[in-house]
Amino acid sequence: MQLLRPSLGIAMYFVCAGVSAGETLRSPGGQIEVMLLTEAGHPTYSVNLNGEPIIAKSALGLKPDAAANLEVAEITRSSGDETWKPVWGSYSEIRDHYNEVRLKVEGPSAQTIICRAYDDGIAIRYQLPASGRFSDEFYAHEATEVALVSEKPTAWFPLSQVLVSDAVDLNTWEPGDGKISKNVRQESKPARIRTPFTVKLSDQACISVHEAAVVHSDEDGLSLNGNTLTVLSNMKTAGGSVTPWRTIQIAQKPGGLIASSLLVNLNKPCELEDPSWIKPGVTLWDWRVHGAHADDGFVYGLNTESYIRFIDFAAETGVEYLMLDAEWYGPERDAKSDPKTAIPDIDIEKICAHARAKGVGIWLYVNTKALAKYDLDETFAVYKKWGVVGIKHGFLGGGSRTKNEFSHAVAKKCAEYHILYVVHESEKPSGVERTWPNILSYEYVNSMLDSATRPSATPSRVINNLFVFGLAGPVDRSCGMYDLDSTFIP
Repeated sequence: MQLLRPSLGIAMYFVCAGVSAGETLRSPGGQIEVMLLTEAGHPTYSVNLNGEPIIAKSALGLKPDAAANLEVAEITRSSGDETWKPVWGSYSEIRDHYNEVRLKVEGPSAQTIICRAYDDGIAIRYQLPASGRFSDEFYAHEATEVALVSEKPTAWFPLSQVLVSDAVDLNTWEPGDGKISKNVRQESKPARIRTPFTVKLSDQACISVHEAAVVHSDEDGLSLNGNTLTVLSNMKTAGGSVTPWRTIQIAQKPGGLIASSLLVNLNKPCELEDPSWIKPGVTLWDWRVHGAHADDGFVYGLNTESYIRFIDFAAETGVEYLMLDAEWYGPERDAKSDPKTAIPDIDIEKICAHARAKGVGIWLYVNTKALAKYDLDETFAVYKKWGVVGIKHGFLGGGSRTKNEFSHAVAKKCAEYHILYVVHESEKPSGVERTWPNILSYEYVNSMLDSATRPSATPSRVINNLFVFGLAGPVDRSCGMYDLDSTFIP
């Protein structure tokens, strides 16, 4: 991946043990200011935007036990400034420009607190020493907090993996409020809130709390007590490892959150030597068409002729791809269903050959059971032979460290075979698509636009999705019926 205008500066100094350490870290443009302080053995931070406080003094650090008693032993300052070219996305170039401070703290829970300030937000992570208290794997809880400074904080956040709340006044949200989103009943504040957690603090300040570079870790969550968010993280870590970045995107107006590149900047550069084969595009989808009657009397189903018709339509209308969804290789949850073969009514090689001749790429759905059971090299070698361009990984059920690592292993293996990747029932997007740009999207959203058990796709709810799930990364919505107030929805 080409990098332009790289620069890096480092300065290091030591402090006397036992002395409270106060450090101020500013973003390159100066509008964001982070104050880091260690008092009575407890590290904290606070944040100003354009000279006004937006986050009050909040706790930092990992806490494997209740006693912190940490003392700053070493402070390292650095900065970075480089411009990189993403393979796809909204920008042709992205500037990775930040100032950083590392606080090496000693005590019963020795660790290094790393804080970066960008012009579009801040990021915090923790690095463990290679030896000593953290030399063996253990489960570390976090102390990280975000104490909101606002007279009337208004928040939008996930109610589940796929549903987003309506606007919630955090000052008045109490147990028993009942419905806070149409058709979704929330009788009390959830014990664990997923992220992104987006808050309008004032007419001049908006933030969104999330995380970046979540690969070898469980995803985090948040608890809410008054106006203070606390990161809920119970990670299995080991000496020398680092946590994911805890991120706070910051902007004066909501649109500034959409424009932020904070999450991708906090991930590793592209691992692919030549990613030129990666081409995002529009995809036709067969799932909602089974049983449909065409004007000439043809009935669509799981068969070769139906897919030939799809391909012809895609070629005529300039649609780049066609997705063959579940059941093309048999019942997706049946352990005997082999994703390297197709059911008798589907001639997969004929379909792929016809698509190739028409300039249409074929995507295949594969359930996570099949991806886990069958050797990935064998499966993807078959797909490469057929000419398949991408897979949709179904029912990952992401969120745990195991699922996160498996998803990224599948994405990496896909890249080896020049196969694009979309994951459903996914892990939390966290900017990893910079490292593996063949990851095109995640179903981290209410996928279906119509459902008897989910809210209607009203214009306001679509916008809410953009400022919550959409801030995490590229999300995958599946078009259905467009009746915004369907009578079958209670």
